[in-house]
Amino acid sequence: MLHNKVRNNAQMRYKAIFFDFHKTLSSSLYWEQLKDTNHPRHEWFDKITRFLFEENKQIINPWMRGEYDTNYVTDIISQGLGLPKSTLKEDLEYSCRKMKFISEEIPKFIKMFRSRGIKCVVATDHTDVFREHIIPGMKLDELFDDFLISYEIGKLKSDIDRENKKILFFETFLKKNDLKYKDVLLLDDCMHDVSYKEFGFGQIRIEGRDHLLDTLKVLAN
Repeated sequence: MLHNKVRNNAQMRYKAIFFDFHKTLSSSLYWEQLKDTNHPRHEWFDKITRFLFEENKQIINPWMRGEYDTNYVTDIISQGLGLPKSTLKEDLEYSCRKMKFISEEIPKFIKMFRSRGIKCVVATDHTDVFREHIIPGMKLDELFDDFLISYEIGKLKSDIDRENKKILFFETFLKKNDLKYKDVLLLDDCMHDVSYKEFGFGQIRIEGRDHLLDTLKVLAN
């Protein structure tokens, strides 16, 4: 069930809506084209996925915080799996530039919100490939007002200053745009380590494509 405050005050309450990317706006994956059984490097997909996201998952957060870059990470994968680094990078870029929204309806809602003066911002725990490949590949800069990317900020959305009740990922953007927690809403598939609502920051946990679309429809009415 959607939060009652969202249902009752959608247009009046929120001055900005933050959209998580992975598993909220899009379900596309790194190296996704390799999942195709007809792809000449099909067997690479499971190898890369297992190596990076299971056996060496400690690499992911530093990559998303900007401590590592794609060149460094693909070098580790190349050495670990004995795969050519140049091809790994080329396949990663290709998959990023071919990513898609979880629904073709999403752009119309973003345009509608922006026409009402609501800022629409992608807020994502992501790596350097987001700015370099995903934004231009999906032409996101033609649709959204701004992008908050953990790689550039150096913080994840789960980085909380509990003593001062601050969600560090958003602080600079909110100050720059003279926004308070009560003015904004985050749509995200993950609730992180703490509910943002404890600090007065609007948040709805998105549970898949249909739930996202239902939420956007409520916000648009």
